[in-house]
Amino acid sequence: MTPNTSLVLHGSSASRTSPFPDGLTILAPDSTGTLGAAGAASATPSYTGSQRRITITRNGRLLAVIGKHGDGPWVTWMDPPGRTGASHVTRGDDLTGKLWKASLQATPTGSLPASVTLANDSTGAECAYVVWGSVSTSDTIANLWFRRLTELDSPLGPIVGPLVSLDTPLNVALVDIVAEGMSPSQRLFVSYVRKTAATPTYETTVACITNLDTDSPTLSGRFTVVTGDTSTIKSVSLISGRTSTAIVARTPGGIFKLWVRQSTDAVGTWTAGTAAPAITGISSSNDVYPSGVQASSDEWLVALEYSTTNNSLRFYRWSANGGTVTNDIDLVGTGGSTGYKQPCLADNGQAAIVVMRRMTDDTVVARRWTKELGWQTSDSVLISSEQQATWTFPNVERSCRDGKLRALTGSVVIGDQSSRAILLQRSTI
Repeated sequence: MTPNTSLVLHGSSASRTSPFPDGLTILAPDSTGTLGAAGAASATPSYTGSQRRITITRNGRLLAVIGKHGDGPWVTWMDPPGRTGASHVTRGDDLTGKLWKASLQATPTGSLPASVTLANDSTGAECAYVVWGSVSTSDTIANLWFRRLTELDSPLGPIVGPLVSLDTPLNVALVDIVAEGMSPSQRLFVSYVRKTAATPTYETTVACITNLDTDSPTLSGRFTVVTGDTSTIKSVSLISGRTSTAIVARTPGGIFKLWVRQSTDAVGTWTAGTAAPAITGISSSNDVYPSGVQASSDEWLVALEYSTTNNSLRFYRWSANGGTVTNDIDLVGTGGSTGYKQPCLADNGQAAIVVMRRMTDDTVVARRWTKELGWQTSDSVLISSEQQATWTFPNVERSCRDGKLRALTGSVVIGDQSSRAILLQRSTI
């Protein structure tokens, strides 16, 4: 399939009139390095589609949380036209954008799931809140890690607050965070999977941060979404709506379910929606990563890769209150160079957009959903095979209301095997 647009790869030495031109921009590393080299981007720096890796401040600065090989998550930023370009320079607890401290725990992989969201403190100042944990509850990270970033638009770089542990069970995995409500009464919700016993016992959990003024908040209103004695419950993601918030989670038996709360509800209040039908052939591992948005119709759209072996996707649609659920479409592969992988959803106020890997030609593609027409049946190519790279986990900015679709994706170049974190931007399809 011929791409809709000609994409140009912009490296650190390329001439730019805009820090985020339509096309591809290297965010890390600044120069080509061998896959696995110190300081290089992880092969999966945007892991996973259930997390949210990029966001735009009210003054137009792009913030990205990128996984670096052996160094965990880092923050990088890029300014709008007329100001400085991409930078890893920060202030406060770290001067290089590094969010991890290896002295506190064993040095992690760069593929740790991490999420960032923006919210206002009580003075109206915009802050960024970052959380991360393990890929899986069989890994060694036993903390729900958190940092607050302030002075986000300063030319000197944002201030990185201290590293804080919000929870310390036996293990924490698949962390996500969203903001709810309007300033000055905003709050944050954090979802994650906790390992609570050696038997083992797992809990999919959501909890609240109500004090947005402190670098060292505490969790309140903890709600246990589902409990299981096997790792098969380990898929969870939050969805931020206009006046409500939802959480989609896998329950035992490979069944996905939605829980919804209104912004006026008491902290800790979540209402269970209707469970989706069980998925035949769902992967037994924790690699089923749901991604969701609230559409302009107030419905909740969710995409997930239910078979990582066959490269098969499913698209659900829940009603606003979660009371009804529809299986809109399946994209079924048979493994190898067939099917699709790693979907991630965005919404531009008029249509929902899924960005995903197409395995037949190793490209990154997109499709639109509208209430009137449903999901498109053909793909728009965002990154073509001409780029000579393997792409991993496109992670989109969930709300692309400024007319731009942005995605952070990993790239391993065919040939020299160098790894990069790539920012894709183009006008929405």
